Amino acid sequence: MDPIISVISIDKHSSVPLHAQLRECIRTAIRSGLLAPGDKLPTEEELCSQFAISRPVVRQAYAQLAAEQMIERRRGHGSYVKNVNADTLKLYQLLSFEEEMQLLGKRPGTRLISSEAASGSPQIRRLLQMEDEDLCFRIRRLRTADGLPFCLVDNYVSLARFPGIQQLDFSRESLFRVLESRYGVRIYKACRTMEARIIDPADADLLQVKRRSAASIITSVDYDSQDCPAGLSIEVFPGDSHRFSFTVCRE
Repeated sequence: MDPIISVISIDKHSSVPLHAQLRECIRTAIRSGLLAPGDKLPTEEELCSQFAISRPVVRQAYAQLAAEQMIERRRGHGSYVKNVNADTLKLYQLLSFEEEMQLLGKRPGTRLISSEAASGSPQIRRLLQMEDEDLCFRIRRLRTADGLPFCLVDNYVSLARFPGIQQLDFSRESLFRVLESRYGVRIYKACRTMEARIIDPADADLLQVKRRSAASIITSVDYDSQDCPAGLSIEVFPGDSHRFSFTVCRE
């Protein structure tokens, strides 16, 4: 039996759509390393026969994985796991930094720059739907890949929603894991915007790039399963070492 077939589980009595179940099983297999870049996925016929599902179910799951840049479909040859790179990973997948580095085959590192309670800018407070009297908890960290600066990240959460979070050591802790394990909040989706601007001098020094060079800034608002904003991040990527690629499709 194809190894991927053995890890696919389809529950026809679940409220989760079949295509979403199939997509998540394949996504998990790729992230865990069971499926490596270049591996061929089962054909539509194989999946339909094995799990008694329709072709549209398989096609929708594969189309979504292709849109997320996790697989590529080669006309006349089938579907394959796509080579992962930093150009597309940040934009299309919702992962912790450690998971991103695992997929890229790099050793992750974190240097905590600061963590503090702050009022937060009006824009951040609005995006997090905070009350007037609430304070933000801001975490600033330098992320490294194989020991080299990769990006600079500022995370913001509401202290009113996550009391006590300021007592944790985020040089070691993953914010995603803390929100899920300690507060029962699982990040379901993220809305991201990207802009280019001249890098801040202090950020340039931390990232070891030239002052007044270009940077890509990605702002992400993370939402829980109730569609409520749970956190906000602002990530700074050096413009001379990072680029971001898009694939768009016409429905």
